[in-house]
Amino acid sequence: MPQIIGVPKETAAGEKRVATVPEVVEKLIKLGFAVKVQSGAGDASNINDDAYRAAGAEVVADAAVLWGGADIVFKVRPPSAVEVGLMREGGTLIGFIWPAQNPELMQQLAGRKARPRPAPVAANAARTAGTVIGASRLDRPVSVTDNAVAARASML
Repeated sequence: MPQIIGVPKETAAGEKRVATVPEVVEKLIKLGFAVKVQSGAGDASNINDDAYRAAGAEVVADAAVLWGGADIVFKVRPPSAVEVGLMREGGTLIGFIWPAQNPELMQQLAGRKARPRPAPVAANAARTAGTVIGASRLDRPVSVTDNAVAARASML
């Protein structure tokens, strides 16, 4: 059974980015992952649900289903408290967190016994996806090259 990567719709006011694009979805699927995208996740970036479907992703209407069913979640902005609560036990969160600016979020993740993992960020989305996936499979931190953090929500 392949690992599931979930891409939720960004909930931060004014956020127009989406955590991945259909071209990267195709590459992730070729690598053996299943990809689920929340309906409307790409709308603000002019990427419709049909483009994700054509790339092989499953489009999911409900955020709770997406978060709860994903082994790995790709997100641009830090998750809200509600989103942290929806995270699957043992899941991995890849996104910008800015730990120094978000101590409450870090406490919420710590409350779930999440282990922050730094992940490199590259200009090329496909390279980023490959690097992030590699980082998510490690049992130790990788080097920090930017202000992105992968937080693995592992119950100890």
